[in-house]
Amino acid sequence: MLSKKLLKGIEIIQKMEPKRVRELYGEGHFGEYYLDKNDFSPDERLLIHWITYITNRQMLIKNVWNRIQKVLSFWVKEYKKEWSEQVIKELYDSKKGFKGHDGTFVKSRFYKDDYENIKRTLDILKNYNKSFAEFIYRLLEMFGTEDEKIVRKIASALFLLSYDKDYNTNEALKILSDKNKLENYYNSWEKEATKGKKRLWAAFRDYIKEGSVYREDLLEAFRKMGVPEKYIEFWKKLGTDFLYLNQLELPGDVWNANPEFAREFLKPLAKELRINIKGSIKPQNVSKLVRMICDKLQEDYGKKIYPEQFDFTFISEELVEEFFSEYHRN
Repeated sequence: MLSKKLLKGIEIIQKMEPKRVRELYGEGHFGEYYLDKNDFSPDERLLIHWITYITNRQMLIKNVWNRIQKVLSFWVKEYKKEWSEQVIKELYDSKKGFKGHDGTFVKSRFYKDDYENIKRTLDILKNYNKSFAEFIYRLLEMFGTEDEKIVRKIASALFLLSYDKDYNTNEALKILSDKNKLENYYNSWEKEATKGKKRLWAAFRDYIKEGSVYREDLLEAFRKMGVPEKYIEFWKKLGTDFLYLNQLELPGDVWNANPEFAREFLKPLAKELRINIKGSIKPQNVSKLVRMICDKLQEDYGKKIYPEQFDFTFISEELVEEFFSEYHRN
């Protein structure tokens, strides 16, 4: 049996979920950097969000979501008008980085690799009317609303869209257009769904979680495309039904493996659940560990808790302190 303290920690995380979501999508994070609806369509905001997340590695939030997002929003506007080798040469310099509307350049930490991923994404989306929302809808239509693993399967397709360099653009398109091939790809991808996919899970949950501005953008883009109502209602369900929320992985980050959280909560929780941990909990391993913890809590204790709920990456210090204060209180 789990100790009362660990059970209390689980209950605190569940109880804090509404506050966590408000902080994640409120003024403290995305709300501050959300693009004006008068300047960008819902589909443009979705694509800007997706490709900006590609650059979100080992950088301050404000540098990614202020400086780089502004430049990539210009890229998306240009992309919607025309996308050719000449346009690409004007927008990217291998030494200076990404070019903005005013002629200035910005670099992400791994800008050369990020550029390859962004270019790949935009090249593939030309086959979907340059629309990120259409890409999602075609996957939704392909797998159907009866597929109980649909969140995972769409996540695998998004990884193929932007990150999987084992397949070139043409190979990726052949897989994405064939349900059997995509099912086979998903089955292989699933084996490492928690490894090296932080940016994928961080971005994708924003299109699903209730309360997210990007979820609303996707629903609005669907409506403007004339997507049948049954698919719109089904997508809404993804953000409220535990079956689908439980398919989201923790976007592992440094805070989730911070010494206090790991020492005082994650490690003793894993130990009592008989999950073997050797040494300290490292950031690159935390997503897999939290998935194992949630699976055990569901199977052995009937707890409806899922990995993404453990993500406090963008939460204020006050909310983090609230967790520890309540957790340590007798």
